[in-house]
Parts: sequence; C-alpha cells; structure tokens
Amino acid sequence: MSILEEVIKALESVVAPELKAMNEKIDSYHRENLLRFDSINARFDSLLERLALERRLAAVEQDRDKVGDVLISTVFLALDMGMNHLPFDCAGLQYAPVLWETMVFGGRHDSYQVRYTSKEAALEGHAQAVKMVLQVR
Repeated sequence: MSILEEVIKALESVVAPELKAMNEKIDSYHRENLLRFDSINARFDSLLERLALERRLAAVEQDRDKVGDVLISTVFLALDMGMNHLPFDCAGLQYAPVLWETMVFGGRHDSYQVRYTSKEAALEGHAQAVKMVLQVR
C-alpha cells in the first residue's frame, strides 16, 4: 500500500464516524421538521375544513327582512365573537359563546349591531330591530 493510500485510509477512519454522526443529525433534524410541517399542514387543513363548514352553517342560519331600503339581517356567526373568554367557571358565572348577530344596513339606524348567546335571543332581537326600523318610518 502506498503512503497516499495509507493517509486516505487513516483519514477515512477518523473522518467517517464524524461524517456519519453529522449525517444522522441532519437526517434527524429533517425528520423532526417534516413531522412538525406535516402537523402544521394537518392543523391548517382541519381549520380550512372547519371554516368551510362554518360558512355553510352561517349561510343556512340567516334571517333577513327588508323595510324599504333598510336591511335587517340576523346571522349565525359560527365563530365566537365574545370578548371575555372565561376558560373556567369564574365565581359561579359560566361563559356563553357569542354566536349570533343582528345588524341594520341603511336608514337612520345604519350600523346598528347586537350580538347574542342563543338562537332564541337572536330571533327575538331580530324582531325588535324590525320594530325599531318600522317605528322610524
């Protein structure tokens, strides 16, 4: 064996384990990040599916009345619009998600808006908004 071959063999015996360890670290890093990326993609896909379902529900759950050129609209929002999210029972008060909204478009009460925590309250609020708009006429 020549001196050059001996040097190469010696270098390979020293460098090869380090290269192998480095390659294993790189592979591990890529595996971890691919798993993280797959997890993020799965959560994003789940969110998109949920939003699509909520949009379909929102389109179905809607009450509209037109008084002249004024539109009174009550919709199921699908997303909780409450500002005081209590993740637990706080001093005996249970948090109720705010999922319905009545709005008036046009006329003297343009931009009138009320949000509700139940469908029954939303339907009652819608009727009150219609009466309110009718009283102005």
